[in-house]
Formats: sequence, C-alpha cells, structure tokens
Amino acid sequence: MGNPFDDKAASWDENPRRIKLVENVWADLEKQLDFTNIRSVLDYGCGTGLLGYKMADRVRHLTFCDVSKPMLEQVERKREQYGYRHVETLWTDFTRDQLPASKFDLIVSMLVLHHVAELEKLLMAFHELLTPKGLFAWIDLGEEDGSFHSHDESIPHKGFSKNGKEALLKRYGMEMVYYTNALKITKEIEGVYREYPLFVMLAKKKSPL
Repeated sequence: MGNPFDDKAASWDENPRRIKLVENVWADLEKQLDFTNIRSVLDYGCGTGLLGYKMADRVRHLTFCDVSKPMLEQVERKREQYGYRHVETLWTDFTRDQLPASKFDLIVSMLVLHHVAELEKLLMAFHELLTPKGLFAWIDLGEEDGSFHSHDESIPHKGFSKNGKEALLKRYGMEMVYYTNALKITKEIEGVYREYPLFVMLAKKKSPL
C-alpha cells in the first residue's frame, strides 16, 4: 500500500487554512524558543516543510524527515528555490529504521504522532536524538471523538489528553515545560466545517532512559 500522503504533496500548500494554522502555531511556538541555544533542528513528519522552514534562518542545521518521498521532494524544491545549504532531508521511519547519527537541539512534529501506532518507540528515538536539555515540540490533536479522520479505525490515536502526554513523556525521560490548547484546527467533515482542539507543547530532555 502506498503512502496516502504521496498524492497530496503537490497541492499540500494550496490549502489556506493549513497555511494559517502553521502560522498560528509558529506565532505561539516562537515565543517559547530561545534560538541562541538551538543550532540543529529536526522536523519529523515534516510534510512540505511548512513549519520547519519557519526556523531556517535561525539555525545552523535543519533536517526534514518524512516517510513520503513526494513530500520530501517539495521540501527539496523549496531548498533549491531559497538557496539553503544547511537543509537536508531524510526518507525514513524512526519506528522501523536505523536512527541518524546526528543529534538535535530541537525536534518538532506537527499533527504526526496521532498516526503513529508505536508511539513509545518513537519517543524513545526522540530521546536518543536530543542533545542534553534538548527540546521536543509536540503539536497535535487534543482528545476528539474520532470524527477528525472520519472514524478511520486505522488511525491509532484519537488525539491526546494533557495528563496522558505528560505521563508518557516522563516515562521516556522528558519533562513538559510549556503547554497550551488555545488553538483550534478547522476541518470539513461531511460538508460541515468543524473545529477540533489543537495543543502546542514543549518538553525538555531530563534524564537517561
């Protein structure tokens, strides 16, 4: 079975609600980040790089990772368009494949982890890849009734509760240092636009596993 996001890559950036959502997330996240201490960033499940490229002029090294080659091709097209020499792409899945040798001061992942069945394995990978006191920015759905994905049973998580996230992160050596659920994501469901809760969370690497 092919990746369901492959066919969406070419038109991904044409959705104005998606662009606005990323702008809103970045407006919140930027206030929480001190880029004097952030040199290397990983955008995991990056799509076309909408969020990661917001940081391109603030860091020394920026890595985009996704399981969709067409999405990464869009990232690479932007890299050539803007002339970035400090941007690289990785076509890989951290729950299955070997981890890169690089370490990162910041890992960001937006609307990705609710798709990941082996969430614990991925968080272990993030912990390993973070530098000491590195940060993980997790942006995702709050708890919802499953309608966001039209009750698709193949989606392993129907959003996440704050307490559940905090306990999970603590188990894998990270401590929540910032959290807000003030943002919303709007999606058309059966011809009707619905709002869903979206959280922005920062966790700091605290301890070895």
